[in-house]
Amino acid sequence: MSTTEPTTTPAPTCSRCGGWIPEEGSAAWEASDGECPGAVGADGVCGAFDSAAEAEASKDDVSTWETVDAYVQTFPSDGADGACDVEVQIGEANGLWFLRTRDDAGGSDDATADTYGTQEDAEAAATAFAAERHEGEDGESAEAYLDRKTAERAGEPDPSGEWACYWTTALDGESRVEDRYATREQAEAAADVADKALRAANPGHLLCGYGVRQLVDGEWVAIDEES
Repeated sequence: MSTTEPTTTPAPTCSRCGGWIPEEGSAAWEASDGECPGAVGADGVCGAFDSAAEAEASKDDVSTWETVDAYVQTFPSDGADGACDVEVQIGEANGLWFLRTRDDAGGSDDATADTYGTQEDAEAAATAFAAERHEGEDGESAEAYLDRKTAERAGEPDPSGEWACYWTTALDGESRVEDRYATREQAEAAADVADKALRAANPGHLLCGYGVRQLVDGEWVAIDEES
């Protein structure tokens, strides 16, 4: 003899938070005191929201975003320091304000889906979010952060070092050692710092620049960058 299992209808859930919705008028509904789950109307909207439009609003509904603040985020990059500027933006949809992040390095949105009732609240949250995640010094951009880290890698010159930050020019007899370093990594960092400053001060095509050379048998020899 076969029996048929009774079927039950799943309890309705809040369209915003997914919480169980007690039947209106029940003891559970009365005990909810306006918090979700509970205290919902016929439209199935969580009692924490004023309208169905607010409950259903999401970041995808925002049409215009405004940058409020920014922070430096670091990441590994070919064994060296990598960093990018991340913008914290705010936008409004259906009376609610949202945060999102955007950067030029292809990073994902790191902001949560939290909502804010006013633009001022969203702006304050964006500023706090940026301050919490900033990995540089106060007011430092990603470019300035990378420049500082490069200079730190160079460290102090070593008068007896076998590696050099070397000034090279098309003019005969003008090429020279700028500073000597104990390691190739230090010399490369020093050359990067010097060359960037040179090109910032002299835009355009240059017939000079800074590179790295190694002292071999009394001669400063250019090195293969791939070696």
